[in-house]
Amino acid sequence: MFRSGNLRGGGRKGWLALVGHFDEHDHVTEVCAGTPIGHTREYYLDRSRITGDLHDQASFLWCAVAILR
Repeated sequence: MFRSGNLRGGGRKGWLALVGHFDEHDHVTEVCAGTPIGHTREYYLDRSRITGDLHDQASFLWCAVAILR
């Protein structure tokens, strides 16, 4: 979709990290399952990961906006 020469700064870095997590249906994989508030980093890192959850959309949109700017 984008050539790496057209991407800048954080948008480029984020996009390149994110595109490796799309499956054959264009769903983002490895998304942290919805969770209540935790108090440690490990709490979130140990959460189950799922594919196609709505939590993945923000990362995709942030990257796209950074690229377009």
